[in-house]
Amino acid sequence: MKWLRVTIILGSVGMLAGCLGPWNGPGPSSPELYVATGAGLVAIFPSGTSHTLIAGCPSHSLHIHEGELYAKCSTDSIQVLDLEGNYIRSISVPDQVPFFLNFAVVDRDKLALFDNRADAIYFIDASGNLLATVTLPPSPGSYQALNGVMAEEKLVVLDSVLERLFLIDPQIYQIFTLFNLSIIPEIMLVVDYADGEYYVAGDYGVYRVDIREGVPQIASLDGRITALKVQEERAYVGVHLAGEIYSVDLSSSEAQLFASGLDGVLDLEVAPQPPEETE
Repeated sequence: MKWLRVTIILGSVGMLAGCLGPWNGPGPSSPELYVATGAGLVAIFPSGTSHTLIAGCPSHSLHIHEGELYAKCSTDSIQVLDLEGNYIRSISVPDQVPFFLNFAVVDRDKLALFDNRADAIYFIDASGNLLATVTLPPSPGSYQALNGVMAEEKLVVLDSVLERLFLIDPQIYQIFTLFNLSIIPEIMLVVDYADGEYYVAGDYGVYRVDIREGVPQIASLDGRITALKVQEERAYVGVHLAGEIYSVDLSSSEAQLFASGLDGVLDLEVAPQPPEETE
């Protein structure tokens, strides 16, 4: 297996600081990324400048679904915002859920909450009712990284200690092993899915998971990767402690520093692009 280290190209990078609260709406200055940091939720623009949407919201998961932004700003609820940062609603966490760190949006009426203490995934509806609990094989030792993303109509779950990708049908709550990640010489921490492909990242590397051919390495960065979002031929990669986000070209493996100066990178989402204007 061939391991590679990418070329880092330093572009025009802004040290991020900005205003607080909802911004002034879509248009030519629409954000490129939404980022969950230790200080709160931040919108980052193509120029590298930023706007803080919510201070004091250290959400470990961030998801955009049908034009709405989901974030965990407290232990007892998940907030739903519009893409300008305006509050829409909250989804309460039921009492039967003792703990969760990360979550995934299955659809507008269903969320999956990941409990890396009890090795469990709790499915709840938009009213905060517990629908089902899926138990994973027990993970030995310390708490694992446990997170997931929707892949078509299935939920893909990464367990860092078991070194597995699991696939869950969120309609019948059946789980089975999708891929064994133990062939990768580092611990995987995050997973993403785009255009029929699975991607994982961890201590320093980004990999494409091919069910038939293995896990070729796409990129290698300096620092632990805690956020990954793939869109078309580009991956946005967050390095947590460095507070940096890189844009990686998937075809050339070149990585360009997109943003720095963040208070840690917990998760990120790519902003939907406005429709092109037609004459």
